Amino acid sequence: MNEIKLKFDKQIILLAGRDFGIVEFNKQVKNKINYKEQIVFIFPDHIQSMASSFIQGFFLDIVEHIGIGGVKDKVEVKNNRMDFKQLVLDNLI
Repeated sequence: MNEIKLKFDKQIILLAGRDFGIVEFNKQVKNKINYKEQIVFIFPDHIQSMASSFIQGFFLDIVEHIGIGGVKDKVEVKNNRMDFKQLVLDNLI
């Protein structure tokens, strides 16, 4: 299983921006991810939500590798406050 704990500035509570999503994926995930295994992204507790633009940028490479169905089946997106998976799926379609 890939369990990747993400880090963001503590002053940021909402993640937004396609380019920001791509940059953060490349910086924090790209060299750690194995698409053949279950993937768990753990966002810091101070992150309260994500805009569709961030989701689409952050998950761009993932969708290219395993498709939206693969995201649905193999990826968890959470923090201690909430499970972000449905938010992610709603914004990838």
